[in-house]
Amino acid sequence: MTLLRTLVTLLLALGLTGCAIVLVQPYSPEQRLQLALQRGDIVLVREIMAVLPADEDDADRAALRAWLERAERHVEQAMLMQAAGHLRREQWTQAQASYDHGLAVRPDSEILKAARARAIKEQQEHLQHLRVRLLLSQGRALTTLTPLYAQV
Repeated sequence: MTLLRTLVTLLLALGLTGCAIVLVQPYSPEQRLQLALQRGDIVLVREIMAVLPADEDDADRAALRAWLERAERHVEQAMLMQAAGHLRREQWTQAQASYDHGLAVRPDSEILKAARARAIKEQQEHLQHLRVRLLLSQGRALTTLTPLYAQV
């Protein structure tokens, strides 16, 4: 009897893990769009606008598409300026985060991609410069040890 209960419990557990999880969107795309606009989430607004058919645009939605394009350009410039500030302070991780955020808003931005590539190259050059300085200081330290080697 306990074997039967164990078997039934095991089969139920295995059967339930095969159930799919369904995400139910409680709002229509227009309502989700309004909520995203209220939060100022440009990435989500762009995703929702991509789902909405462009041929059904009324004047408000066409104006929203134009505003979204302007806002994306503004965020792009803001992220470039923010990343430049981080780079001046040699805050490489924060600069990368700024570029990543900008690319999340405008994934096709060649300006952001080029700036990120330049920043990575600049970081690598900076690290190489630090390695050279370390080697030089180690060499200088070794030259001061020459008299000690003579005493040994």
